[in-house]
Amino acid sequence: MVGAVVGVLALVMWSRSIGSGTVYADLVDHFPNAVQKRPTPDVFVVGDVTIAGRTLKSIGVAQASRIVWKEKIPSNAWLEVSLGVREEAWARQGDGVLFLVGISHPGKDGNMEYVELVSLIVNPFGNPADRQWYPLMLDLSPYTGQEVEVILNTRPGAGDASPDNDLAVWGAPSIVTR
Repeated sequence: MVGAVVGVLALVMWSRSIGSGTVYADLVDHFPNAVQKRPTPDVFVVGDVTIAGRTLKSIGVAQASRIVWKEKIPSNAWLEVSLGVREEAWARQGDGVLFLVGISHPGKDGNMEYVELVSLIVNPFGNPADRQWYPLMLDLSPYTGQEVEVILNTRPGAGDASPDNDLAVWGAPSIVTR
């Protein structure tokens, strides 16, 4: 677990140092075309969200959720997304949000295979260092030329976590090329 956190933090620092590429697919704009919006489409809120003074075009949700887009992955593609919890939840009792980012792609046997790219708990109530956006940049080059499912899930934090004050936000999710 510690290794995963260190790896994610290293990725965050690296992604901040290299800047953004050219947007190939803005997933906020593509939200109406998502092939799954669970539990129901009406639980999601699309709009600008400010966390720690930084505003991003976002998709927010206040419960366990799943969003899936089908996208054909271009060459030199990366998935950029920032993870956060709305500021109004920071001072309310809660145990954080588990963010999961994954890809389902055609496997060698023709069946879809799921690959988890990130699993991270953001808990601004219990950990003041989580009162920020966590920008991620995930390499999609192994899927170049494939039509894949880009999957964003949220769940209550670890163990017997409750969904109380789980005001999760996906900030500016997009597929970019470099």
